[in-house]
Amino acid sequence: MPMLSNYLLISLLYVHMYILWFHILVSLAVQLLLAIASSLLIAGAARRARFLLLPWLVIFGLLQVAVVVSVVLCVVSLPDHAKILAAAVAAVEVKNATYVVYMDEA
Repeated sequence: MPMLSNYLLISLLYVHMYILWFHILVSLAVQLLLAIASSLLIAGAARRARFLLLPWLVIFGLLQVAVVVSVVLCVVSLPDHAKILAAAVAAVEVKNATYVVYMDEA
């Protein structure tokens, strides 16, 4: 029996390391895209070329859509009893965000 538990532990560690490496590669790709787009943004601001702003806006817009989709997928994959808690946390966050917006307008 100890052999089976050791095997399960090693396989779980392998899966977690694979997931960690996948997240690292995705974050590096996103940072590289944003670094290239930001350098174009700076060059466009220095040369007053507005068309160089477009890559940054497109990448940032696509990343915003990806964030919304990932949040929805995370909530969908939650168990039923955790969805209620997620809705409560989201309601508090929306309330705080609108409070900050109204405080900025005052």
